[in-house]
Amino acid sequence: MDMARQTEAIYLAIEQEDWETAQHLLRHVERGENTPPEVWLVRAIFERTKPPKPDWFRASRAVLNGIEKAPNHIALRIERLRQLRSGDPFFGSDFSTDFALVDAADVVLRIVPSEPFALESRAIGLWRQFRDAGHVLLPEQKVKDLATKTREALENAFLAGAKHPDLVMALTGFYAQQAIETPLLDRLCNEWLAQKQPYYAQAIRLIVATKQGRFAEADTLVNRFKWLAPPAVKEALIRIEPLLNEGERVAFQADSTAFAQHFWQTRDPRNLTSFSERWIEHVMRVAYADLFGWLGTEKGEVVIRYGLPLTAHRQEEPDKEGWDIGRTAGVEIWQYETFSFGFLALLRQMQNLATLSEDHRPSKGEQEVLREQTQANGSFVMTSDLRYFRTPTGETEAIYSLGLPIAQAGKPSTDLKSGLFWRQNHQVVFSTVLPIPTDTTLSPFIRLDQQTIFVVAHTFQPPKGHFDVQGEVLQNGIFGRSSSKTEVPNFPPNDFILSDLVLAYQLQDTQMGRLLLNRGGYAFQPAPLPVFRKTSSVYFYLEAYNLPQNEAGECPYTIEAQLKPETRRGGKEDVLAFLQTAFTKPALGSSVQFSGMASTPVEAIGLGLETHDLPSGLYILTVRVRSSGQERIQTRKLTLE
Repeated sequence: MDMARQTEAIYLAIEQEDWETAQHLLRHVERGENTPPEVWLVRAIFERTKPPKPDWFRASRAVLNGIEKAPNHIALRIERLRQLRSGDPFFGSDFSTDFALVDAADVVLRIVPSEPFALESRAIGLWRQFRDAGHVLLPEQKVKDLATKTREALENAFLAGAKHPDLVMALTGFYAQQAIETPLLDRLCNEWLAQKQPYYAQAIRLIVATKQGRFAEADTLVNRFKWLAPPAVKEALIRIEPLLNEGERVAFQADSTAFAQHFWQTRDPRNLTSFSERWIEHVMRVAYADLFGWLGTEKGEVVIRYGLPLTAHRQEEPDKEGWDIGRTAGVEIWQYETFSFGFLALLRQMQNLATLSEDHRPSKGEQEVLREQTQANGSFVMTSDLRYFRTPTGETEAIYSLGLPIAQAGKPSTDLKSGLFWRQNHQVVFSTVLPIPTDTTLSPFIRLDQQTIFVVAHTFQPPKGHFDVQGEVLQNGIFGRSSSKTEVPNFPPNDFILSDLVLAYQLQDTQMGRLLLNRGGYAFQPAPLPVFRKTSSVYFYLEAYNLPQNEAGECPYTIEAQLKPETRRGGKEDVLAFLQTAFTKPALGSSVQFSGMASTPVEAIGLGLETHDLPSGLYILTVRVRSSGQERIQTRKLTLE
C-alpha cells in the first residue's frame, strides 16, 4: 500500500473514531526523522482529537517537525493554526498563544495572501490580544494601535466571507467594547440571525446604542432583548438586591414588592424623556456581562452595579502564596472615576479568576459615590439660579433661570424642551415646564467673551421643605442638566426684610418690556451665569418688604449698591496683592445711591452699575437698603470679563 492510500486510511479511521486502528496505521508509516510531512500532519490531527483528552505536546511537536521539513506546506500551517485556535497550552499562557496564533497566520498569508482560514485566525488572535490587553502592562498608545489593527483584521476577515462562530463572536465583542456604529453592524446581526442566534444580534445592538447615548433607540430594543434572553439573563435583569446599599437593603427586606415597583422610577436620571435611562443602562450591563461570560462572577456583579470601567490593566505583584517557580501572581485593575477594583490573576497562565483582591477593594464610601453613574450622566452641565420672593398674600415665590450653552447644544429651536423638577428621597414631588421664548422681538441670547448662552426663566410658587432641584434641557438628543440643593424659606409677615438678589443682564423700568420676566414694574433678563462683559452694565433686582412707615404713612428709604473687587484673606497670594497695591491706586469698583419714598411697605428695586472702567476679575455686589435707622443687606458674587 503506497503512502497516499495509507494516510487516507488513517484519516478514515480518525473520522470513524477508530482510534486503535489509527494508532496502529500511524506506527506502521512513521519513519522517525525521515517521516514525510504528510504523516506528521496526520499524526498532529490524531493527537489533537483523540480521547480522553488531546496530547498537545505531541500534536505541537508533530506539526513543527513537519514544517521543519516543508516550510511552505500549507496543510501543516493550517493545522498549526487550528491547534492555536483551540487554545494550545504548549506556549504556557493564553496571551502567548494569541501572539503565536497571529504570527502563524502571518506566515500563511505571506505564502497565500488570501487564505480564508489564515485571515480568520489572524483576526481572532488580534481580538484576543486586544481583549486581554489589560492583562499585561502594554503602553496606552500600543493598545490604541492594537485596537485599530484588530478592527481592520476582524472586518476584513468578515468581508472576505469568514463566518465561523468564533469570528462572529470576536467581532461582536470588539464592537461591544468600542461601541462602534458601522455599516457592518447590520451584516453582523444578520449573520447572528443566519446562525439562529437572534439574542446576540439584539444584545450587540442594545450595547452599542446605549454606550453611544442613543437611549430612544435603545428603549425600543429592550423588550425584544428581554424576550430573547436565556433564563440566567432574565433572572439577572430582575434581581435588584446586588444594586442596593445597606439602607436600601433594609427597606427592600421590609417590603420587597413595593420597593421593587419604585426602584427604577426613583433612579431615572432624566425627567424629560418617557423612559428610564438607568433601567436601559442596567439591561445593557447585564447583556455585556453575559456576552463576556461574567454572569454569576464577581466581575459580573461589579459591571452590573457600577457599570463598565474606564480602563483596565494588569498589575504584576510578588507571589505571596508560594506558587511554582516562575509563576507570578498579579491583579487585574478596573479603574473607575474615583475608585478601582482588583481581580486576582496569574500572569503566566493569564487566568481570570474573577475573585476580588482584598488589597485592591475600594472602601464602601468610594464605591457608593458613583454607584448610579450611567451613560445618561454624560451630559453637559448648565448654570442656573434660584431666588426667592414673597407674594402679596405672604406665600413664597421663586424665580428660576437656566443658562443653556449654545456652543454645546446648537441653536435652540422648536425641538427644545425644558423643565424643572423638585425631588425628595429620589422622588419628583413638584415639576414645572420652563417656557421657551418664542417672541421674535425678544433676544434670549447673551454673548459673553468665552461663550454664548440661551436664557430660560420662569416664576412659580414652590412647595415647602428641603429639595434637590434639577433643571433639564433636551434638544435633538442632546441633554443638559443643572442640579442644586435648596430649602424653601418662609418670609416673616411683619419684619423689615429683603428678598433674594437677582442679577440681570438686561433691565427696563417698564412693565411692558419684552424681556424674560415682568415683576414689580420692571422687565428683566435674569443672569443664571454670574458673568458680565465690562462693556455692559451689571443690573440687579430685589424687593423690600415691611418698610417702616413714618407718621404720614409713607415709607422713606435709601439704597446703596457697591461693586468691589473680591479680596482674599490670608496666604501668600494676599501678601503679594498687598505689596502690589501698596504703591498703586487700587481699583475702587462702582457704586450707585438712590433715595425714594414708597407709598406702600413693599418696594421693588431695580438698578444698574457701570463697569466699563473696571478691570476683569471677581467682584462682590453689596446692596444696602436703609429705612428709619434700620439696614438690610444682600450680596452676590460675580465675574467681569
